[in-house]
Amino acid sequence: MAAAPLQGSIWDLVLQAVPSMAMAVLFAWFALALLREFRTMMGERDAEWREFLRAMTERWRSFLADERTARGEGMARLAEEVKRNREAIAAWNARLEMLAAAHEEMRQHE
Repeated sequence: MAAAPLQGSIWDLVLQAVPSMAMAVLFAWFALALLREFRTMMGERDAEWREFLRAMTERWRSFLADERTARGEGMARLAEEVKRNREAIAAWNARLEMLAAAHEEMRQHE
């Protein structure tokens, strides 16, 4: 038994497959173009996010340094005020002791 001859030539089959192959190539090209655009967009977004985080970190460090300086100055002023108050209280205490001693001496001479 002899093999049946092909119905049409190989070129007919190729010509029938060309539109499908062209669509597949276009689809692949479009998908790669979208992927490239997405990667570019994500790279830009990531760069903006890194810049934002860097700026926020710098602001936070600046705030902490300012806060530390202000707290130190505040504590120094508070310590100075406590020292002045202690000296004033000691002076008042010395005067009160002097008055109490004078009062006691007057009571003894009555």
